[in-house]
Amino acid sequence: MIGTKLKVWVTSYEVILALMAIASVLLVWDTNFNYIWLDRMIWVIFSVDIFTRLFRAQNKWEFIKKHPFEFIAIIPFDSIFRLARLVRLMRVLRLFAFINKYFPTIVKILKTNHLDRMVLFVVVIILISSIPIVLIEPSINSITDAIWWAVVTTTTVGYGDISPETNLGRIIAILLMIVGIGIIGAITGSVATFFTKSNKENEHPAILYIKNQLERYPELTHEDIKVMKNMLDSLIKEQSSKVLNKRFITFKGVEKMKAVGIVVEYNPFHNGHAYHLKQSRLISNADIVIAVMSGQFLQRGEPALLPKWQRAKMALSAGVDIVIELPYQFATQKADTFAFGAVSLLSQIGASVLCFGSESGEIEHFYHTLQFLKNNQEKYEEKIKAKMAQGMSYPSATSSAFLELDPNEKIIDLSKPNNILGFQYVKAINDIGINMRALTIPRTKAGYHDERFSSETIASATSIRKSLFTTGGSLSEINSYIPNTTAAVLENYYKTYKQFQRWENYWPFLKYRLLHTTGTELRNIYEVEEGLENRVIEAALTANSFEDFMNIVKTKRYTWTRLQRMCTHILTNTTFDEMNETMKEANYIRLLGMNDNGRRYLNQWKKHASIPLVSKLSSYHGDDIKLDIRASRVYALGAKEEVTQELLQMEYKQPPLYMTK
Repeated sequence: MIGTKLKVWVTSYEVILALMAIASVLLVWDTNFNYIWLDRMIWVIFSVDIFTRLFRAQNKWEFIKKHPFEFIAIIPFDSIFRLARLVRLMRVLRLFAFINKYFPTIVKILKTNHLDRMVLFVVVIILISSIPIVLIEPSINSITDAIWWAVVTTTTVGYGDISPETNLGRIIAILLMIVGIGIIGAITGSVATFFTKSNKENEHPAILYIKNQLERYPELTHEDIKVMKNMLDSLIKEQSSKVLNKRFITFKGVEKMKAVGIVVEYNPFHNGHAYHLKQSRLISNADIVIAVMSGQFLQRGEPALLPKWQRAKMALSAGVDIVIELPYQFATQKADTFAFGAVSLLSQIGASVLCFGSESGEIEHFYHTLQFLKNNQEKYEEKIKAKMAQGMSYPSATSSAFLELDPNEKIIDLSKPNNILGFQYVKAINDIGINMRALTIPRTKAGYHDERFSSETIASATSIRKSLFTTGGSLSEINSYIPNTTAAVLENYYKTYKQFQRWENYWPFLKYRLLHTTGTELRNIYEVEEGLENRVIEAALTANSFEDFMNIVKTKRYTWTRLQRMCTHILTNTTFDEMNETMKEANYIRLLGMNDNGRRYLNQWKKHASIPLVSKLSSYHGDDIKLDIRASRVYALGAKEEVTQELLQMEYKQPPLYMTK
């Protein structure tokens, strides 16, 4: 309620400033003493306004650079230099300053309910109706008088200085009054709709869901009411925590910018990622976009196409403000642990919103699914165990068990990869107990696992990587699917390092590990369980490539992704004890890159940070970062021999990327 009242006062204040700017322009040529004093009062008000905002701005020079018209407009040329009247035209800049500041909002209002088309229609009607009026009305002698009369009649002001005398003129007047009444109503409705829509966009998804449900109250089932009750309980919990839910939080007079978090791998960054980035900033109304990005090895258990530093450069070039690394102990895990690590880091760095892509595209369905599974938790877990006992893989078992619970149409499809991750993000937010708002945008045109190009501009990262490997690093087939900045990074990397990274580059090292490690030693490696140690050793004896090895080892129970993650841990010699100890919580934030906005944000955040920001490895000595260091060392082994040493040293020598606009 307070926020709504404040918005009304702010809007009224801005409207008054706009009217003053227009009045100042209209008084340019008038020398009446009273009008001159009125103009001086307007000048004082504008001066107080701009200097107050300058005083409150964190970066004063940046504020001045963004508002040049407003500062020029308050210079009192005619008072100081006593120049001719032409100098008074500088007052027009007051109007330009207003337009420069509020033009985007005005355009949005005009676009609401197609108001722009209606305004254009009215202008055309006024101009057309002026032509017959000037011809048939004896009291109207010029086209300017006719237009004046048409405008006055349309706005229903009715000064009476000019009035039609003929019957046809009166009929035209009636039509203009009807049009005028309609356009006044349309303007009022569009402005109201604009601010109502703005309020709804900032409303918590759970509240929107409950409101929509209450509109169909007579049709609600007992289960629907129970879902809403649990949602209300969660909202009460969020409200009491008061964590990161305001647009601005002030610390000692400094405004804290609103940040939206995204979880990414950018392997590589493509047009679909660019769309996600743009929409995340737009629908969250955020000042800062923070990407938490997997390091050298990814969630599906494969080496990244190119190192994290090059992928961070792609992100910053595309408009991400801050890139931080998702540590190895979270990045190479199944969906729930991956999501937990990402959400934890985004919460620690101050993101109040998380935006992800999904096949569903409806955030309310994710909340409904979360509550549905809570209500059926015991049945769900029993069904998963039963299906895994039948030889199903964990992902297949969870998907099948979920469908057997007979979910309704508001439940998301948990067999889709992006829905699965999105659900785990929402679940992690709920489990951790933080007040982070989740948003989703629909994934279209290309599926997560698509290996072929099915659209002219959007393709999956899988299909892009496949093209790069089959064409020997050529960008000719993928140029239409990636931004120019991505193309430049890929081209430069391939020119320097002669190849992109893939599992086949690491097969000799993996084979050596498997054939020189005992089964007992392998059982200590994370995700090597249920006798897999014997199976992988036998497969390594006969396989000629990584793909051969995977085809031998893969079964109905063990998915390709699960086995790849296991191979990654064998390659990096990551044990159960190491992972179990380090994946409990995120204890540091590794900074990979930032731009000007990101640096300003981090300067504010560091004053109140609860965990360290690591920009130099030498400054952090925690054991948990050792997994990232080891992963980077192993990753470098897959490069060409002549550049291996350079990649090995990059982990220590490469400072966070800094990109200026």
